[in-house]
Amino acid sequence: MFLGNSITRHGITDFWDHECGMAASVEEKDYVHQLVAMVAKEKQVNVKYSVCNIAEFERSFASSNFDWNIILSQSDIKTPDYVIVQIGENMAEKDIEIHERILRSKYIELLNNFANSTCIITLPYWLSSKKNYVFTDIAIATNSYIADLSH
Repeated sequence: MFLGNSITRHGITDFWDHECGMAASVEEKDYVHQLVAMVAKEKQVNVKYSVCNIAEFERSFASSNFDWNIILSQSDIKTPDYVIVQIGENMAEKDIEIHERILRSKYIELLNNFANSTCIITLPYWLSSKKNYVFTDIAIATNSYIADLSH
């Protein structure tokens, strides 16, 4: 299961004319589909996967109450083997400074929905010491792996 912002999946809008992860010209070139294809080829298996956009959480974690059950109902996979969470690029550092406790609590609540899954937390693409510190700490607290995209 892939959970993330527009890098994971972006719908069609007036400025984006195809549905895939941003920075990709076609669906097959976004990171989700590249990773799925790589795993399928290397392991010689069919990969069933789901993609949920959780950018709303990223943009307004400090002010909104999120019902993860509603958000995660977008997926037809209820007990994934792996969960990759890719967020952070759209979070203002000042919001994290002010509302760090809320971010930690809600992010951990999200990951607690996947107690039987291997979770991988990505660090944001643009280097941010504060975000990297908080996300790494969340990964440690939840026994999740880290994929550092900031390099």
